[in-house]
Amino acid sequence: MTNVVGNGTPLTLILTRPVTLDCARRLEAHRFQLFALNESGKTLQDAADAIGLTKETVRNYIEALGIDWKNLIRKPRKANNLPK
Repeated sequence: MTNVVGNGTPLTLILTRPVTLDCARRLEAHRFQLFALNESGKTLQDAADAIGLTKETVRNYIEALGIDWKNLIRKPRKANNLPK
């Protein structure tokens, strides 16, 4: 994915996996917002609310962009094998 920065220099973003052209356009539209929200220490849910996406979509985008999210809150999984 190549973009031109303000001074006319091309900026290339290397993704962690192949994506379709439509997905690349959506990633391009949200990548600077995601980088800024990560730097400000927002959670995935806060970032999703700010951008207007679902939490799962934000998670997929940060994985594709290779962002190491700083404020990742993980909820413990529920055990499926509890006696009834």
